[in-house]
Amino acid sequence: MARISPLVAIALATGATLACNPDFDSPRADCGDDPAVEETSALTVSLEPPAALDRAPPALRVRVRAGMPLDPKRLLLVEGEVGSGHLGQIARDDISNALAERIVPAITWSEGEEVVIAPTRLLAPGEYSVASGEPKASVSVVVAENDEQPLLRFVFPPDGASAGPRLGVWCGVLLPPLSLPLALAPNDEAALLQSGALASAGATCVHLESTSTATDPSIAPPALMGDDGQLIARVEPVSLQGTAVATAWSARPCEAGEVVFGPGCARVYDDRLLLLAPEVPLLWALQGPGLDSVVVTKKTPSLVHPLEPSSVLTLAVGVLDIGGRIEQRNVSIFTKPPMPHVVLNEVLANPLGPEPEQEWIELYNDGSVTAQLGGYVLADVGGATTLPIGELPAGGYALIVDEGFDALLDYDPAPAPATLILRVPEVGQNGLSNEGEPLTLRDGNGVLVSRFPAMPKPKAGMSVMRIHPKAIDEVEGSFVVSPELATPGAVNLP
Repeated sequence: MARISPLVAIALATGATLACNPDFDSPRADCGDDPAVEETSALTVSLEPPAALDRAPPALRVRVRAGMPLDPKRLLLVEGEVGSGHLGQIARDDISNALAERIVPAITWSEGEEVVIAPTRLLAPGEYSVASGEPKASVSVVVAENDEQPLLRFVFPPDGASAGPRLGVWCGVLLPPLSLPLALAPNDEAALLQSGALASAGATCVHLESTSTATDPSIAPPALMGDDGQLIARVEPVSLQGTAVATAWSARPCEAGEVVFGPGCARVYDDRLLLLAPEVPLLWALQGPGLDSVVVTKKTPSLVHPLEPSSVLTLAVGVLDIGGRIEQRNVSIFTKPPMPHVVLNEVLANPLGPEPEQEWIELYNDGSVTAQLGGYVLADVGGATTLPIGELPAGGYALIVDEGFDALLDYDPAPAPATLILRVPEVGQNGLSNEGEPLTLRDGNGVLVSRFPAMPKPKAGMSVMRIHPKAIDEVEGSFVVSPELATPGAVNLP
């Protein structure tokens, strides 16, 4: 079994010293000159894990020392620059709303002669300031644009609040087997970091269990380091709290066409199933032939993929709630033969070109076999349109367009060469609403296969798109306004 050691103290050689300069302040409404500011002291700042101050990682701790004792309550990490006026606010404990909005949430504590600032969220790229009110000084820290190190994302429990010993689960990269005792900062709470999400399920995950009775907020190390000093993975920071209230819950009743799946239900397809869970936060760890998946549910459905089509499968299903209650059982399911999965993938309702002629609705076949689109019905608030005959291969795109659509116009991006063009008398009733409107797609048997929500009006030439073909219709975050111009017949997001 590979062994991973906790982070050790950072060498002072990785730090930087900078005396505060009153000219560093940039003109802002919330800061001005403060004649009481005396910039005679300096701060020494180092990062954990070790990094240059102008190439900081997104998950870190900041260690600060000075030529005098530091007050943790007057030591902050702030987005952007700070000036003498800001430092005066911190010294007086009279922080303006504008400055408060830029303060990074963190757990701060004294450790010998140092004060440690541990942000409780990942830092976005850009400049930050380590700002001290006593002594009045600041040091700039720049988080790098790109970080090539693997990252473990926090997935459970919601908001880091647990009512049981399971403090947290992180997932993201395949890790060596580990069982690592930790003393969690800032109160040395005893904990154990172990492989997996539940039992052996979740090979890309780790879970943290408390072995003490402390309930004060704590935080895990920002990175896992090997005995050789090499970084294995960064760890998304979050404030871990034993303050949640465990609520009683029961299994979800299943409807026609659904199968009992642990304490929830499932709609089983060919290579996937849609997991429908009780309306409480739950972590699911699922194992079976070719499957090792961790899913977090709360009210909205979740997709489990991949499964072997045309098979009888036995899956090991483990479920964890915020109270630490664990249920484990085996579930047998019958998967269907390979089938198409046609989704409403992207909508351009407000083209740069003429309307409604240049409007379109994009379909994508996320299945493994060709979809026969003849007889499919697209509906909006104004009525329904039956699609003409057309074959949409697995992994293929189709555009539903007005009969007057011209793919050669230069106003908007042209459809990719292999895109299937489906011309209909009109797309929507008198065109698509620029304000957004809900759409549905049914197959030739009348079965609902995809939904698309009404979204706020995007700028001209910008579409509304599904973030991924497997993104679930009912989940609000499954759809976004395109960051650039529309992408007809091509992948929505990189």
